[in-house]
Amino acid sequence: VSEYPYLHSLMLKACCTHPEYFVDEIDAYISKQRVWKDAVHHPWGLINFYRAILLYRNNNATGAKESLERMGEQYGSGQSGLTLQWIKNVLQQAASSIGIISESDMNVDTDILKLLQQKMSAVPIDLLINWPPELAEDNDKLFDHLQVCLPFNFH
Repeated sequence: VSEYPYLHSLMLKACCTHPEYFVDEIDAYISKQRVWKDAVHHPWGLINFYRAILLYRNNNATGAKESLERMGEQYGSGQSGLTLQWIKNVLQQAASSIGIISESDMNVDTDILKLLQQKMSAVPIDLLINWPPELAEDNDKLFDHLQVCLPFNFH
């Protein structure tokens, strides 16, 4: 799967959005955590976000936080463009809302948010700033909200 990162990402998205249909696949995937591959380019940040969700749901909070930290490094470096910076901020907010990280663990760069507003006016920053708390309890609504915030990645 690691040779095809976009398929890998889609597989993990399916496991996160509909875990009830992929119980065996999730168990098999998590059992291979020690040999997971990783890379620095997109969509590996999304892959690490999905891994964080799967690990967190399977009572591995430490592994979940580590996967999310890798996502932050992949999408949040000074070399990342604005689109990847936006993705990082949205995914960190989603992870915070479901409890993987605390708000204090988030690395929200307000200068980046201001720049996003200037350069990418269509980005729904208000949806990031006013993240609905009910998303923490409703997986379908969480992924629907991610679809609105990241329409270029969630189709």
